[in-house]
Amino acid sequence: MRPYFLILLTTALILSVTELPAQNLSFTLGAGTGTYGMKELKELNRVFQQAVPFETRIVSDFPPFLNYSASIRVQDDKAFYGIFYSFQTTGSRISARDYSGEYVLDMILTGNAAGVSAGFIIPSGGRLNYSVSAVYGVILTRLKLNESFNVTGTEILNTRFRASAKDPFAGPVITISCPVRNFDFGVSAGYLFQITRGRLTGTGDYEGILTNPSTGGEVGAGWSGFRAELTAGVRFGKKDE
Repeated sequence: MRPYFLILLTTALILSVTELPAQNLSFTLGAGTGTYGMKELKELNRVFQQAVPFETRIVSDFPPFLNYSASIRVQDDKAFYGIFYSFQTTGSRISARDYSGEYVLDMILTGNAAGVSAGFIIPSGGRLNYSVSAVYGVILTRLKLNESFNVTGTEILNTRFRASAKDPFAGPVITISCPVRNFDFGVSAGYLFQITRGRLTGTGDYEGILTNPSTGGEVGAGWSGFRAELTAGVRFGKKDE
């Protein structure tokens, strides 16, 4: 379980037994999917593909994949604010295989994002609640690059590279939820704008900066894209009289 998620969960449990005379506290979990631009890494895949002296194919090229989130929110009348954590992952694979051997180049990216949110509830006379918010935070990217080449059972190539980057991000979120007693079930959609293009720098025993051999330019992750989630939350604190 991710450390940021444990921090949020512990905070929610502590606050759940604390009196909040003027405010409502909620703890929400979400699961969904997202699209990820990754333009520079996709371009790097094309360069890698052309660099080998045999035909390869791109099996996967940073597709949408599941993401998860946890958040704590304080509501004061129609306004609310809080903190959140989210985890997202995607990756790519270039491969070639025949009777004589196999070539594989994998890139796996994970993004741990944490930040703050603020917004307001749109009044409605129906059963559903509508809200609009803005989020801001920092996403920590970790890259695992593995390249291997085996011919007739003999390992010809085994290359590994590990890198990381930190980038601020921001974006809008729209949420529709249905309250059931002290619980809320809903769906949210938004867009994440990665503000900077942080370079992927080697970590641990891996030195250097990931670059595109064709252009000589530094390569960064690109998490910008649409997000959508199903959410479930519980409310603590002040009860409606």
